[in-house]
Amino acid sequence: MECISSSTVSASLPASKTYIPLFREFVADTLIRAGFSDRFAYRTEIIVDELCSNAIKYGCHSPTSRIEIRLTWYSDHIDLAVIDEGGNAENLAELKRIIDSPRRANPVTTITDSTLGLEIVKILSEQVDVTIDDENITAVHVIRKREVA
Repeated sequence: MECISSSTVSASLPASKTYIPLFREFVADTLIRAGFSDRFAYRTEIIVDELCSNAIKYGCHSPTSRIEIRLTWYSDHIDLAVIDEGGNAENLAELKRIIDSPRRANPVTTITDSTLGLEIVKILSEQVDVTIDDENITAVHVIRKREVA
C-alpha cells in the first residue's frame, strides 16, 4: 500500500453500548471530512459497531473500563484500531481463531450467530488482525482500501 502521508485521530470513551453511536459518528464524520465517500464511511461504521460491541462484551471487566478507537487515514486506505483492556484467555483464543480463519465462500450460511459480526468485518476489510500485549491490552486492527468510484 502506498503511504504518502497520513493523519490520525483517536477517542476514548467508557465501555458502554450507549457510546457506540458516538464512536460510529466520530469515525464516519472524520472519513467524510477526509474525502472518503459516504458509502465507505457507512461501511466503516458497520465495522466500528461490531468491534466496539465485541470489546464491550468480551474485553471490558469493570464499570470504569474504557474503549479507545484510533483511525489513521492515507490517500489510498485507512487503518482502524479498537483497543480494550483484554478478555479472558478463552475469549481471546476464540477472537484470534475467528480472525485468523480464512474468509468463507458463503459466510451467511456457514457461520454461527456468535461469529457473524467478525465475519462481516472480514468481508468489508482487506486485512484484520489482533494484537495482545504483555498487559493483556487487546487491539483489533482493520485495513480498508479506499473504494474506487
